[in-house]
Amino acid sequence: MLRRVVGAEVEIAQLEHSPLLTRSYASWLLGRSGVVVAEIRDRSVAVVQLAEDGFEFPAGARRRSLAWADLNVRRVPTESPSPLRPYRAGTSGSGSSLVQHAVEADDDVALCAELVRPVIVGDWHVPFVATLACACSECRRLAATAEPSGSLEVESP
Repeated sequence: MLRRVVGAEVEIAQLEHSPLLTRSYASWLLGRSGVVVAEIRDRSVAVVQLAEDGFEFPAGARRRSLAWADLNVRRVPTESPSPLRPYRAGTSGSGSSLVQHAVEADDDVALCAELVRPVIVGDWHVPFVATLACACSECRRLAATAEPSGSLEVESP
């Protein structure tokens, strides 16, 4: 059995375990293929970007949330496409000046030292997404250069 990882090429085999909205488009989605671009819900659900270019996507959405149990993994990448550690999202600013920052677990200070508000939905902490246009460039840089243990090197003056 192939591993379940971001970047894996998958085929939609069934829709028994996926979210209800996704299941409502079963006739459109069954048999389609795509690439896993993210994992949500404690890694039990994969966000799949469908591969077809000329396909009219249901509700205009090219990405769908699908349970791993409903997917056949065809191929996994030889190297992880994202070396970034999973940080939680925090925000600063408001309205059109909203900025998303990378935050260590149970902290209210971002990697860039900005005081932030955590982004929490229910009991789920929204992950930091470095590819968002509103992502802090300094947090993006620091997240990419962070040690695997999560500790950042701080030089003493």
